[in-house]
Order: sequence, then structure tokens, then C-alpha cells
Amino acid sequence: MPLAPRSEVLHSYLNSVSCASRRFCFAVGSSTDETGATYTALAEMWNGDYWSVLSGPSASWLSGVSCVDRSFCMVSGDGIMERFNGSSWTATSIPSFDAPFGVGSPAVSCVRASFGVATAYTRG
Repeated sequence: MPLAPRSEVLHSYLNSVSCASRRFCFAVGSSTDETGATYTALAEMWNGDYWSVLSGPSASWLSGVSCVDRSFCMVSGDGIMERFNGSSWTATSIPSFDAPFGVGSPAVSCVRASFGVATAYTRG
């Protein structure tokens, strides 16, 4: 499965993938601009034939994804948790942590739209 070409980026990194079927997968990570200094979230969707790059949430990186079907994917990373419904993103509240250096590498897993679990670690 070749990735979608992105000529405006220097490097793309995929950190997690979730497939709800052989014709629907969702992958997340980050990409850098031409200078390699600015990271932005990267989300790609597989339709069974090719990958499409999506407009992602406003985050620097994404580290986890879990899809129940093509209308329910939860994405985590960079202090965010967002739901993708197949066409748009919705921010989801996450617990705040008393961590002097922030929260890192969140992961998410959902078995259905009404039940999912997220984890993270604190630094500091």
C-alpha cells in the first residue's frame, strides 16, 4: 500500500494505524515542512485502493488511532483527543494531568462508538 505523495513535506512519520475492514484503514503521525523544523499532524485514510491525506486536527503530531468503522475514529496526540466521523473532526475532552513537563504519547482503543480507553504518561 503506497502512501499518498506529499511534495510539500520533507518527512512523514506514521505512528499508528487502525483498520475497521480491508477497505477502510486510518493512519496517523506527523510531517515536517521543507525546512524540517515545523511539525504538523498527519492523517491518512485507506479506501481499499489508495491512501488519501486528510486535513487533520491542529496538532503537531498524532500518536494513536482507533476506528470502529468509517464513521467513528478516535485520534490522540499532542495533548488532544479528537473524533473523526468520516468527514469532519470534533474535539473531545481529556482529563488534565498535574505534570510539570506535560503529557506524552497518548494511545487510544475503541471497541464500539460508546466505549473506548485512552492512556498517556506524564513527564516530570
